[in-house]
Amino acid sequence: LCVDNVEIVSSSLQIPLVPTNFRAKAISSSEIQLSWDVVEDATSYLVVFADSLGIVDSLYVEGLYNNTFVFEYLQAGTEYCFAVSALNSIGYSEASDWDCATTYNEGECAVFFELRDSYGDTWNGNYLLVEYNGKTDTLEMINSSFDEYAFGFPTGSYVTVTYVGDSDNWPNENSFVVRYGDGTEILNVNECSEGTITYNFYVNCSATVPSAPTNLVAEAISSSEI
Repeated sequence: LCVDNVEIVSSSLQIPLVPTNFRAKAISSSEIQLSWDVVEDATSYLVVFADSLGIVDSLYVEGLYNNTFVFEYLQAGTEYCFAVSALNSIGYSEASDWDCATTYNEGECAVFFELRDSYGDTWNGNYLLVEYNGKTDTLEMINSSFDEYAFGFPTGSYVTVTYVGDSDNWPNENSFVVRYGDGTEILNVNECSEGTITYNFYVNCSATVPSAPTNLVAEAISSSEI
């Protein structure tokens, strides 16, 4: 008696648990970033997505530690919804809750404000004022040690950011970062201080570092000049 192609599966391996902390976040007019907690015993993930027209599709994200993924080439100003399942050789988990995000409009820059507290007890009443295009938003810290706010600013917008900190509310525990969707930092304030401090910047997410000059030649043109 001959037996071929026998696959031995560890009896301790189980169907993966449902991915938790699943989040969809627009990072540009054509990209949405997905993130979730790594699931033990998962070897890959199945992402299901739908657009505003109700078109549903799916794709596999390979790799045990692949718990983030960026969808590219999406339509600007369009809502997309996603869910994720974990899988291994035993089977699929149930899907996570759906989460939706809307890509930014053409000409808008994704700008994120990350608020942090080193002690982990929120900002205790301290806050940021964000002024742009005649509007003012107040950003307060709700979670204990980290909060994030997202804006879609038109290119060229002039933005004023004001930190307001009370000496009784431990402002030295507060810090914040302002960055574009690709991770490029605009502001990085490592430690706030009491009182009112204002920062300003123009929005330009299309700015790139210039290329290095090429074909550089050094040539003497006189006894004292090159």
